[in-house]
Order: sequence, then C-alpha cells, then structure tokens
Amino acid sequence: MVNTAGYAWSWHKWQILIFIFIFPNLSLPVAMAQASLSEWFRVHENALRHWELAPGEHPLQASLRPRYSAPEPVRKVLFVYPYASSAYDIAISRALEIFAEKRIAAIIYVVNFQNQPSRVRALIEKAQRDQIDLIFAMGSDSVTLLIGQASKFDIPVVSICAKDPVLLGQIKDYEQGSGNNFAFTSLNTPIDLQMTYLLELKPALRNIGILVDRRNISAVQTQAEPLATAAYERNIQPFMITIDQSDKAALELAEKMPAALMKMQENDPDLTQSLWWITGSTSVFREIETINRMAGKVPVLAAVPDVVKEGDHSAVLSIGVSFESNAQLAAIYGAAILRGQSTAGELKVGVVSPPDIAVNFRRAHAIGLKIPFLFFEAATYIYGYDGLAVRVKGVAQTTEVRTVAVERPMVTSIAPKLELEAVSPAKESSPPSVALAPKAICDPSHPYLFSHPASKARLELNRCVIKAGAPILLDDPPLTHSLVLLIQKNLNDLGFKAGRVDGRIGPVTRRAIRSFQSAQGRAATGIINFALLEQIQQAMIKEKRPSATR
Repeated sequence: MVNTAGYAWSWHKWQILIFIFIFPNLSLPVAMAQASLSEWFRVHENALRHWELAPGEHPLQASLRPRYSAPEPVRKVLFVYPYASSAYDIAISRALEIFAEKRIAAIIYVVNFQNQPSRVRALIEKAQRDQIDLIFAMGSDSVTLLIGQASKFDIPVVSICAKDPVLLGQIKDYEQGSGNNFAFTSLNTPIDLQMTYLLELKPALRNIGILVDRRNISAVQTQAEPLATAAYERNIQPFMITIDQSDKAALELAEKMPAALMKMQENDPDLTQSLWWITGSTSVFREIETINRMAGKVPVLAAVPDVVKEGDHSAVLSIGVSFESNAQLAAIYGAAILRGQSTAGELKVGVVSPPDIAVNFRRAHAIGLKIPFLFFEAATYIYGYDGLAVRVKGVAQTTEVRTVAVERPMVTSIAPKLELEAVSPAKESSPPSVALAPKAICDPSHPYLFSHPASKARLELNRCVIKAGAPILLDDPPLTHSLVLLIQKNLNDLGFKAGRVDGRIGPVTRRAIRSFQSAQGRAATGIINFALLEQIQQAMIKEKRPSATR
C-alpha cells in the first residue's frame, strides 16, 4: 500500500536533486541518436502550464516535473512508449492535466523503447532498482510486452490508449480486476452498440468498408474482425481493406479503396447504403485526406473521435472512445493507486460510457449526408458548416445558433455535457431510435434475481436505482461474465444453441438470443436487457424440465 502520510512538498525545494533515468546497455540507432525529442514526444501547451519538460540523456527519454506544490510524498511515474504517435501525445497531455488537477506529487519519466522486447526487459530491471511507483503502458504493444514480463516485476501498471483487454485475452472479463499488478482501461466501444448507431444512420445499410493496418494486431482483433462479423450477421457485406506497409498507407488506400467501391456497387449501385469505417490504426487515420478523396460520396466514419476535427480533413462522424477520454480514466486509476485508495489488481476494466460521438457538419454537407437528431443531441464534439468547433467536450463554443442538417427540427439550446465515468463491465444499450417508456417506481432494496434452475445458480442484479432522488427501473443490466454464463446455460436448456458456455458473447450466442426472441414473437435484436432476462425466466418456468446444461 502506498504511504500517503503527507508533508508539504514543492519542486523548488528539490532543485538540487538530479535523477538520471537511463536504459542500461541501450544501443541507439544512429538516426534516432541524431533526432530531437520533438520528433516522437509532444505535450500540449495546456499540460505544460503545470509541468516543466526536460530532455533526457538521449532523444529516447524525457522527464516532467510539476510546477505546483502538493502536500504528499513525491512519487516516480514512468510512461513507456513503443513508438511515436499523435494519439500518445493527446493521451499523456490529458493524463498530466488530471494529475495536476488532483495535485499528484510526482516526477514523470517518459521512455520510448522502439517496440524492442529486449529494451523492455532492461527497462523493467532499471525501474525496479530505482523504485518506480507506477508505470503507464502506452498503447496495446506496450501492454502486451509488459504482460510478457509480468512474472519479473510487481510495479503497478495501468494501460492507457490501449484496445479492449478482454477481447485481447489479457483479462478474463469486465466483472473483476486482474488480481495482479495490472489495471486495464479500454479504447473500445462494444461492437453491437456501434452497429446500433450505424443502423440508425443508415437503416438499410448494405456495405461497410473497414480500413485497418494488418500489423496493428490489436485493431484487427478488437475492432476490424468483430465489426466484420457483426456486419455479416446482419446481412451487411463487409469489405476489409488492409494496409500492408504503414509508411505507404496513402498509396495502398488510393489503390484499394476504388476497387472496393466497384464491388460495393454490385449490391448498392448508387452507393447510398454504404459506409467506410476507419479503425484505430494510426497509419490509417492519419491519411484521412486520402481516404476522403477516395471515398467519394460514401460517408467516412471512425472508431476514433479524434479523427473528426475542424476543417475538411476530417471523418464525417465518429462513435467510439477518444484518446483524451481514455487517458482521463487511466489517470484517475493511476492517482487512486498512487494514493493507496486501490490496488491495480482490484480495479475493473475502465470503459468510457456513453461513447464519445463527434460530428463534422461541413463534411456531411459536402457529401449530402443527413445526420439524425440523435447524433446531434448526444455528440461530445460538433463542427459546423464552416468547419469550426460548435461544441467541444459537450460545451458550446459559440452563442450563435447555426442551422445544420439534422433529421429533426433544430433546437436552440446545446445538449448538456455527457458525463464521463469509469464503468465496468461495459453495458449494452437498447437501440437509440426506440423511445423508452417512463420508468416505473420500484424498491432499490429488492434486487432482480436471474437464475438457472438445473444448476441452481442465481445472480442478483441491481435493476432499481436512485436517480435524481427517485427510484427508477433500469432497462439494461451490466453485461458481466456471470450473467452471460447463465444466459448461455438457459438458452441451451431451452433448445437454442448458444454454443460453449464460456461467459463470452460471440456470434453463436448472439444468434441464439435472436432465435429465442423470434420464437417469443419479439424483435430479434440480439440485445441483452431485462426484458430478455424476464422472457428467458418465463420460458424456463413453462418448460418445467430443468435439464442438465449441454
């Protein structure tokens, strides 16, 4: 447990302290040795108001020291980078801002290990000797390499700007922490929720072109492949456009996208029911200008809200988790660990909910795309017809009321800022186009019980919560490993083949849910909500034969 016995500390009292953080036996490429720190590391000005940046002994290192005072012991925090990325610049800048807001007393060390496993081993050894208090693993590559060395160190690690750890097999589920020295956050929005939004935008969607760098394994496994599977299940044709050479992404996109468009026209001649989807591959989304040029009138959407920005070089719409939002969660986790409020192993996967939505109406107007009012209402970031920011982080940037192409009458007030919260596990939502009935009055002291008769297993779920001082019924339960297990067991017993009982939602389980819903005369959405659980419970009662789970 971290000692939080405080004493007044100011960096000005430590000016004589010199801390040199060096890789032992680090051999630098000549090109990198001659490079400058700014070629791979850029901190935003807002963050530098609170932190003083100093270069390291060579261009692969840097340190930051707070300009503020803090009434607690100074900690040593290490950020490890696998390579340069604008995403990482955004993430560390936001993390530094959160640390400053919380007055975390820490010296920050930043090291770029150039994705070399041998350097990770040396880094961990050095971090252990120098008693580093916390490591932020920047990006999925860093997380993977540190997990590979997990048996060799016990320093707490928080993932930042990294893909979903459950889908990558780094942690069992969203329901519990890792139980070791790793705490995870996720850059992903559940695929089914993203598909719900896509179908709200294009209800008759026929094609979706998925752009991904094949060497970005985490983007392939947690974004591209799951989206392709979800599209196929809904009779939407996925087109996987893979980039083979990151440094030639623009050339490959210019070659492959027109060929895919020709294929799309086979079932969508005028391309009005097709979309492009940019994954979180840096080599791909940094080529947004090329993508827009090759896309023609087909809308370009992104899993990364940061790809929607001012001007013309922007995606038209994004549904996902911004680097900034994810970094905020990671920094909150890091602060809790440093102050002894939690251990890394106790923290559940940090998921941003609801997702960040960003809209560029200038791009929408250019391609003739109408944006449903839902997106305008929920958007965290909005850019108007002139390409300038109208709403940033949920806050209006101008008092001028601009007319934008939404499929519902415009309102003159800006929607309230969507709150960012760390939730775990991830939660599915009912389709946004469905108007929900007023919540019924309920008793929060009585949990909802969901069971599996054959095994006598049961699960208590909080369906009734207090909101704005009044009890209301929730529509959706947390999608936990335990809940999915019971759903799979019940569906198998009812004759709807949910596949292997493993507590994971996959295409087989999703198909079984839809089949069950159809048999009940309900809309086959595949969504897990309390209505589905109640239907399963009633079906099991009617079955009156709690057989062993297959």
